[in-house]
Amino acid sequence: MSRTKKGRESNGNGSYREKTTIRKDGTKRKFWEGRITLGYDDNGKQISRSVSGKTKGEVQKKIEEIKEQHKKKTLVLKSKMDIAEWMTKWAEDCLNHVAGGSAHEYRQKIRCYIIPELGAVKLQDLTPMQVQKFINTLSNPKERGGRGLSPKYVKDIHGVLHIALNAAVINKLISYNPASNCSLPRISKIPKRQYDIDDLKVFLKAIEGHIHERYYKMLLMTGMRESEELGLTWGCIDFKRRIIHVHQQSQRNRDTGVYELNTPKEEEIRDLPMGDELYDLLQEQKAHEREKQRICGDCWQNKNFVFSNPTGGHLSQRTVYDCYKRILKKIGMPEMTLHDLRHAYSMLALNNGDSIKTVQTNLGHATPDFTMRVYAYSPASVNQESGARMSDCIRALRDQKTENGKK
Repeated sequence: MSRTKKGRESNGNGSYREKTTIRKDGTKRKFWEGRITLGYDDNGKQISRSVSGKTKGEVQKKIEEIKEQHKKKTLVLKSKMDIAEWMTKWAEDCLNHVAGGSAHEYRQKIRCYIIPELGAVKLQDLTPMQVQKFINTLSNPKERGGRGLSPKYVKDIHGVLHIALNAAVINKLISYNPASNCSLPRISKIPKRQYDIDDLKVFLKAIEGHIHERYYKMLLMTGMRESEELGLTWGCIDFKRRIIHVHQQSQRNRDTGVYELNTPKEEEIRDLPMGDELYDLLQEQKAHEREKQRICGDCWQNKNFVFSNPTGGHLSQRTVYDCYKRILKKIGMPEMTLHDLRHAYSMLALNNGDSIKTVQTNLGHATPDFTMRVYAYSPASVNQESGARMSDCIRALRDQKTENGKK
């Protein structure tokens, strides 16, 4: 059989030979052996397969099956790689295009959980039962010194493992994904306190004159994410057309500690309308930034951020969040996150008559279904009004005269 060049598949039909071996009792055993070369892998190593059988015809049939599998791209390559090696390689090769924060979280789950528990297992030997046991161990407080992981975090770890093993299937290192169809711990949704109309009145009154007043108000008026608002530069603000271009976000690199401007997902890039109140707010903020620049003089960093730190650089997310928590504590409100202002925006927008499609677009969600499921809610006061309207409706039906004149 002629040898093929590197990177190209062999078009041979395989080679066959009859062999004889001598058993321990001295008897001879005759059989046929077949061998076929299928090409070369990415490292230039020859990919070949050998089979044996009692007759040449049996061996030829096996060779034809191998050729057919290879043709359909279903042939699994032999690999001595273990889970630790594959997860490390996958992280190096496939996380380069993942946002910095997400990539850091993926690597942390691989390093802290997946490799310590499954790293020594051969990739091709990993079974669904082993993966299930791994998932169960993560959830079990007894197995983790009395501190089991939350169902959400266990689900996230499983997700990283599942994605990496899918890549192994695509690369023909395993024939199926053993992390599929696992039984995961149930995530119980605990009702969370959200802003209602009275809460917002108290909050807006409390932030009057605060250094971050305009920052908090803009979160409420636009529904922007914190990272998006911190990443706004004046080039994103079109005062003439009254539009805010949301096409970048500020994220802290967890490896270096440096803030970076990254591009959000495609569906999150959007233009937000600027009403009169927001227009005036941004004009005030622009004047405020100019005044800070005048005071700083040569110390000004000139990063062109809409919301900057005292010297014009990145405004820390931690800074505005800590101030926010102190404000809530001062006015006696329960602890809530800045992201809850995004939820409050969706509530106000829907109650003011915006369509769910409009709210979805402004929030930068991929589908209206997600917006309805996660962000659309009615405050207690609105629910009470709904109950009162239903009472009036039932009362009217009860008191209404029938066609026969009876009540």
